[in-house]
Amino acid sequence: MALPAENKRFYTYEEYTELEKAHQEVRYEYHCGEIFAMSGTTKVHNRIVRNLAYALDEHFLPRGCEVWHEQIKVEAKAGERYYYPDLVVSCSERDRDSSLMIQDPVLIIEVLSEGSQKIDIYEKQAYYTKIPTLQVYIVVSQKEYLLHVYERHANGWSYQVVPGKDQQLHLEFFDLQIPVEVIYKSVVLPGGGRE
Repeated sequence: MALPAENKRFYTYEEYTELEKAHQEVRYEYHCGEIFAMSGTTKVHNRIVRNLAYALDEHFLPRGCEVWHEQIKVEAKAGERYYYPDLVVSCSERDRDSSLMIQDPVLIIEVLSEGSQKIDIYEKQAYYTKIPTLQVYIVVSQKEYLLHVYERHANGWSYQVVPGKDQQLHLEFFDLQIPVEVIYKSVVLPGGGRE
């Protein structure tokens, strides 16, 4: 979840990069001159990210792609929009050579936080889906078994909801299937249900 930085003012992209260098222990997202400090996370959020990272590593690493989580910045629009998604996959040589940022993601996943739902589902989705290399954007609920899946096709983007723990997340472009129950393994959802 992003929180406005103290002493809110507008920053140039150069000032933003200097701030990140000076405060490496804090992550800041950059939205057209505004800077938002990233807040902490919950155990549920962390477990879902770990489950997904494990499943994605199993699929993507043998294919020469890298899976990164939470601490790696994505350039959504050069000089204007920089986000820290919960998970990002890149198969790009340019990204492999960069230690700080992903510019050519093929898959981005955000796990919803209490204050991030509107931003993740609407704002970030609008910018992420303009990244030329991105094929899939997924938003994962941490309150119920529910995924929002955006997939790129030749004629544009499709959207589907994957509800319920007995469903499969099927990503055609990557020839990848992940059972929803694997994504929520060992997660205690509101109401006390544990997978």
